[in-house]
Amino acid sequence: MNPQSDRDLQQRLEQLEREANSASAEVTRPQPATPQIIQETKIAASEPSPLGQFFNWFRNLSSVSKLIVISVGAVFGIAILRAVLNLVAAVISLGVLALVLYVGYRFFVSRAETNNR
Repeated sequence: MNPQSDRDLQQRLEQLEREANSASAEVTRPQPATPQIIQETKIAASEPSPLGQFFNWFRNLSSVSKLIVISVGAVFGIAILRAVLNLVAAVISLGVLALVLYVGYRFFVSRAETNNR
């Protein structure tokens, strides 16, 4: 290579190193915390839980609205309870069916073995 291109490459390399150093200095420079951010954090920490928010909302409802919310909640609660009980009944039925099939299999296999001897 000729000396001119070597100098150009060296200058370009030095320029890239300067850019990389200045970019990393900008990235590592810490940002000062503002009082506004700290204040928002304190507000977020003092907010009630979702259950507390629900009870606050429920307390502010009128009597008719409270009755409607309780009715809808009862309907959904009963539907969920019914689904869970159906699931439990299905699991118990499958267990009984598996037990009957196992006993029947053992009965017929043992009878077949005694006939073969």
